[in-house]
Amino acid sequence: MQPPPHTEDRIDLEGFAEEDIAAIETVAAERGISFDEAVKQLLLEDIKKRREKAKKGVLARLFGFPRVNKR
Repeated sequence: MQPPPHTEDRIDLEGFAEEDIAAIETVAAERGISFDEAVKQLLLEDIKKRREKAKKGVLARLFGFPRVNKR
């Protein structure tokens, strides 16, 4: 599977709540990175968490463990 081509497009903020934008700006300031880079990093962190959660769910089903966190 090929990764999508890299683009330098700006992040479209339409639909973001002011609180969300402020939170991203805080992350950017704390990490010393641009707003766009903060958005990318937060997205990647979320993707990794979702993958881990999916792996744990598969293992739980394989071994018959009850799901603890049903979100």
